[in-house]
Amino acid sequence: MLPIKCRNFSRLVLIFMNVLFLVLGGLLVMIGGYMISSPDLNEFTSYSISAAIIASGFLIVLVAALGCCGAHWESKAFLCPYATLVTVSIMSQLALAGYMLQLHKSLIKLSALDYNMQHEALTQEDVTILKSLHGVFKHAYLGCAPEFNLAASISSGTMVVKCLSKDTAYNWFADFVSDRCNISSSDLLPSSPFQKCAGEAIVEKDTILTEKALFCACETRLVTWMDKQSEMIGVVVAAIGGFEIALVFLSCYLMCTQRRRHRGYQEIRMPLKMQHNAHPYNTMTNPYQGNPYSLGVSGGERQLPLVKP
Repeated sequence: MLPIKCRNFSRLVLIFMNVLFLVLGGLLVMIGGYMISSPDLNEFTSYSISAAIIASGFLIVLVAALGCCGAHWESKAFLCPYATLVTVSIMSQLALAGYMLQLHKSLIKLSALDYNMQHEALTQEDVTILKSLHGVFKHAYLGCAPEFNLAASISSGTMVVKCLSKDTAYNWFADFVSDRCNISSSDLLPSSPFQKCAGEAIVEKDTILTEKALFCACETRLVTWMDKQSEMIGVVVAAIGGFEIALVFLSCYLMCTQRRRHRGYQEIRMPLKMQHNAHPYNTMTNPYQGNPYSLGVSGGERQLPLVKP
């Protein structure tokens, strides 16, 4: 009786967890959609990561639907592909979470450095990530062709910038620079950390800041912002992956303890009383005492049937 109760409880838990799984899949789709709709986040995290998160969300929704059907009907036709797809989803999501958390680890180290970036303290992986960020930043800089008001930027503490490019796809870069970059009068002093990072040619004209100098002005806040985004994505994806592991164990338990004919037609077997068939043919193979068709001859005389078989 206890195994049956345990099995029923596991089935209900699996149904509940798959309903919750549907919500988590929708959450991943929303996160991926937010990353694509946010041009700065999509640019710096790569479109492939956004697409991978959305694909994982849709896969989770499909898997959760299979899990609900399999748990309700206790059918291996649903539970087997369900367990397989969840296993594939676990491996892909843990790989994505590992990448994002490793990126988070490197960005923490980068955010602790000054304008000089102290490249001697960085590993090869850290330098690769920094170069990747610099490459994306440079691409956005060229697409925007920003114009600066340095006097207003220094006095307000916020970069005053607008894009001159005809390509409106990079207009977001002006707001991005205003929110995450800053430059002060002390940065323009000789031998300042900013000067060491940007080099001698900081300003080409009164309204044009070189790409390298702008990256130095944005570097600290950019790395900190990227660090927060990567940590959030990595933690959410890793938590969903751990949740999926519990679903695999529950589905395997239901498959291994599946009972036959649990649903639908069940054969009913009842004990039947032996009955005598009075046909004369039966008296030859299985004589029955008191058979009304027997001749009633006593002794050792043979009893003959009334009807020839």
